[in-house]
Amino acid sequence: MNYYEILGVPVGATQKEIKQAYRKKAIEIHPDKLNGATAQSLRQLAEERLKELNLIYEVLSEPSQRDAYNQSLKGDRKEELLKEITYFCELGELEQAVAIAKNLYGLFPEDAECGDILAEVQYALAVALSESLESHDIYLVETYLKQALAVVHSRELRAQIEADLALLQHRKTTAAAEQPHTSSTTGDETISLTGLQTVSAGMMVTMLVGYADGRTTECQLTCRLDTAL
Repeated sequence: MNYYEILGVPVGATQKEIKQAYRKKAIEIHPDKLNGATAQSLRQLAEERLKELNLIYEVLSEPSQRDAYNQSLKGDRKEELLKEITYFCELGELEQAVAIAKNLYGLFPEDAECGDILAEVQYALAVALSESLESHDIYLVETYLKQALAVVHSRELRAQIEADLALLQHRKTTAAAEQPHTSSTTGDETISLTGLQTVSAGMMVTMLVGYADGRTTECQLTCRLDTAL
C-alpha cells in the first residue's frame, strides 16, 4: 500500500484532508489505547505503526517531499502498466494491450517512451489485422496506423508506419479497381459507382452521371448514412 492508501485518501487529497485522515488514524493505532495487560510485542508493534504514520504525514504535509513521493508513485505505476502490456502482447491479446498502452500514454503524455510503446502496440495490432482478407479490416488497419503515427517518436518506427500506410493505400486502390461496377438509373440519367460495395457516412464519393443523349459528367457527394451498394 502507498502512503495515500494507508491514510485512506486519494492522491489528489488536500492538505486539510490529509491532516484529518492522519489524526483519525493516529487515534486508532496509538499505543496509549492499549490496556496494561497487552503483550509487550503488540505494544512495540503499535509504536512502530505510529512512527510510520508520523513519517507518512511528514512527507505528505511538506510540498517538495510530497511532489518527490508522487513522482516515485508514477514511476511505479509506469512499471506496472509496462508489465501488463508485455503480458497481453505475449498472450496475443493485442486489443487489450492497446487499451493499457493508451492508459499509460494518458498518464505520461510527455514521455517519448510511452508514446513509442503505444505506437508499437497499435502497429502490431494493425499488422495482425492486415493479414485478414476482409475488406472492412482495411479501414480499421488504416485507423490504427494513423493513430500510431500520431504518437510515435522513433524515426525508424515512423518510417515503417508511413511505408505501410502507403502500401495500404495502394492495396485499397487495387481492391477498388477489382470491385464490380454498380449502377442505377433515374429517369434519363444513369449514376455509376465503380469500386465500391459499401458507402460509409461522411465518405466523399465521386459519381459518374450518364445521360440518355450520351453526355456524361462527374459529381462528388458526401454520404450521410452507411449504404450497401
